[in-house]
Amino acid sequence: MKRHLALCGLRSISNVVDITNHTLLEMGQPMHAFDLNKVAGRSITVRRAVEGEKITTLDEKEFTLNPNNLVICDAEKPVALAGIMGGANSGMDDNTTSLLFECATFARDSVRKTSRALGQNSDSSARYEKGVDRHSPELGLARALHLIQELDCGDITTLEYDLTDGRPLERKHIVTTPAKICGVLGITVPDQTMIDILKRLEFTVDVQADGSWDVSAPLYREDVESFPRPGRGSYP
Repeated sequence: MKRHLALCGLRSISNVVDITNHTLLEMGQPMHAFDLNKVAGRSITVRRAVEGEKITTLDEKEFTLNPNNLVICDAEKPVALAGIMGGANSGMDDNTTSLLFECATFARDSVRKTSRALGQNSDSSARYEKGVDRHSPELGLARALHLIQELDCGDITTLEYDLTDGRPLERKHIVTTPAKICGVLGITVPDQTMIDILKRLEFTVDVQADGSWDVSAPLYREDVESFPRPGRGSYP
């Protein structure tokens, strides 16, 4: 594990923190480990910060927050800047015996605005700003727990909390035409060639009776958008 991280330009910190960093690099899923004994009420919530609320992050920087900032809190206080960095008041140390993995998705613009407003950046914020899909946390958490077992870092409990809104994971659907695609590319590509390329990228293409294409993107392609978006003009 230490060697893998070193080859990627990261220093080893501790077994559990190394696992979260490895999961970020390998799966693209940011994670954070809380010392559960430092989490008041042994529970966390996600909310907007209160005006003037303060937090000191793991790098010992103190920030004064406002309602534009999303924070992760325990029963009493903020314990992390959501999607950016954990708080020093809940970080792991040599005396940690119980931990809580937090594995989530956050809106790209929310993380970007808070990161820039506070001047606080991290590997996690850089990843969230690019977009993390709703399918990723499940895979990331499973990988992290597997590494806990493989490296014999601790015992895994059966407690797991799913804080999603209950919506099933659904593929994004984009309705377009071959002419629109070629108009964006600026070149003419045969229809079947485009379909073959999309299928190799794990998209599905359903050709409609009117000649339009109903294209569905794989779950992990959070970056795929339907164009044109409002106010962005239109394509041929």
